Amino acid sequence: MSETPRDFTAIIISTTYTVSDVHERIALMRRFLEEAFFAGGATPTRERLEEFLDVADAEAETRSALRSWLDAWAGALSRESLYSTLRAVESDVSALPVLGIITPVRLPDEETVRLGAWVREYVDARALIDFHTDPAAVGGCRLIWGGREREFSFGYFVEKHRDEIVEEIGAVFAKAQKANVFK
Repeated sequence: MSETPRDFTAIIISTTYTVSDVHERIALMRRFLEEAFFAGGATPTRERLEEFLDVADAEAETRSALRSWLDAWAGALSRESLYSTLRAVESDVSALPVLGIITPVRLPDEETVRLGAWVREYVDARALIDFHTDPAAVGGCRLIWGGREREFSFGYFVEKHRDEIVEEIGAVFAKAQKANVFK
């Protein structure tokens, strides 16, 4: 029995946490399968995949994911079914829930994996993360889920507690003035 695009999507989710990685890896797998089926006229093999990934200079995480995908998909894809199956997979992937995370700097890969695992456990087991950077998110981040954006940056909390901060600064200046600090 051959696997369905939903089975393929489950395999993708099990190896990939971010929207950008999913799209990059699907594009790489498409190119590899096109070469195997149409340019080389051969069956896609692990050995051919390794050669392809060497030429593509793929990162270790991408290599590992694509090996898993090939192992799972090898007998289920054919030259005739390639494009319709990939379109169905891309459609399935585009329907997955996405958590947008906006940070002031790009997070290291190990943090992406850690956050991805947390999101899958506590937010949604099928969710992908869409990372963006925005220097204005200093000291925190913004999250977008279900069409709603939530601010968790330093600037947000300063603005939220502005009156208390101004009051506290005023009290400090009053004490400093009373102690003749400015003379």
